[in-house]
Amino acid sequence: MKLEIEPYKTSKIVLMLLANNFYIDPRVRQEAESLIKAGFTVHVFCWDREGEAEDTNIDNKLIVRTMKILTSKEFNKLKYAVAAILLQILGFFYGIKLIRKYRKIIVHANDFNTLLAAYLLKMFFRKRVRVVYDCHELTPNVYKDWYGTLVGKVAEKLEKLLIKCADVVLTVSEPVASYLRTITNAPVYVFYNYPSEKYIPMIDKMEAREILGLPKDKLIIAFVGHIRPDTAVKELVEATEILKKKNLQNKVRFVIVGGGPSKDEIWNFVKEKNLEDIVSLVPMVPREKAILYLCAADISYVVFIEGINTRIGMPWKLFESLACGTKVIVSNKTYMANFLKSIDYPSIIINKISPKEIAEALEKELENRGNRDSKKRAKFLWESQEGEFLKIYENLGGLL
Repeated sequence: MKLEIEPYKTSKIVLMLLANNFYIDPRVRQEAESLIKAGFTVHVFCWDREGEAEDTNIDNKLIVRTMKILTSKEFNKLKYAVAAILLQILGFFYGIKLIRKYRKIIVHANDFNTLLAAYLLKMFFRKRVRVVYDCHELTPNVYKDWYGTLVGKVAEKLEKLLIKCADVVLTVSEPVASYLRTITNAPVYVFYNYPSEKYIPMIDKMEAREILGLPKDKLIIAFVGHIRPDTAVKELVEATEILKKKNLQNKVRFVIVGGGPSKDEIWNFVKEKNLEDIVSLVPMVPREKAILYLCAADISYVVFIEGINTRIGMPWKLFESLACGTKVIVSNKTYMANFLKSIDYPSIIINKISPKEIAEALEKELENRGNRDSKKRAKFLWESQEGEFLKIYENLGGLL
């Protein structure tokens, strides 16, 4: 494809494509911030699904453009599919605009639902485009869960085709990396969802509890995150009912923080069962405050109903908990459990996701409480990976 090129500006231009609101995606934000610090100019073209985000230009270093088509507060499969196609078409033309202005760009495609746009840009402008594919999940299984087996198989075949455009592949865990290495010859790197140091409060648990108004003398178990059926929060609050029947409400406090599709169900259950004296309900809060709750807790609840992606998943809340030095409870037969064992991190691993087993595990913690390890863990911070991430980008820039 030929196009008129404007006078040369700079080769350190990155176009990030994202089917989500950039402002609430911590991984993509951290990557963008690191690139900007290293001298790159970052353009983000994303889909704001709820239509609330604004376009942004910060010192011509971070330029965010949002697609506000087919927005909705609720997940709709058909609307999502149509919007994903539109996003890739518009993202492709936005990429052409940048190539016309800057001659050469690096395209950072976040997940399969932006990979087509990157593929087309690479196909038409092979000498002017380098592609980073940042895959956060097992694509075939996600689409199988959402749309059924047939769509899952189609997504699998398409990903195998489109990933050929990638010069480098990034992902979130070793199991996903192992799969990706079977479908691409490009180098695959794992960058865990470590939080940035600036989000981790440099205070101890008692100070965090004082700030949040939480009891200092109780064992605190926190769930912090998006409340969905697969996060097993229902099983957690049912476990609180078991512990209350044993008159343990004066020794333990559960804190449920966040919004999401199952929030009302959980809140109603707590109120109907009169569990307010053992469970504190907190609506969605900014990320900094959410992490403060993890810092204040003795135990962070990171349990998911079993599925292929949840078995191999490494969610943000796991690493935020680790960075805060907070003990975690996870399900057995997951990559999270294996990972925690491999680094000998304090954890509770349950064999069955049931209220009874959760309650029994937490009751044992009451008996053997002792001193909690609240030492901050620098190895679980984004900054420990940042250098390697930037090295990949510098090498790609040299190839343009």
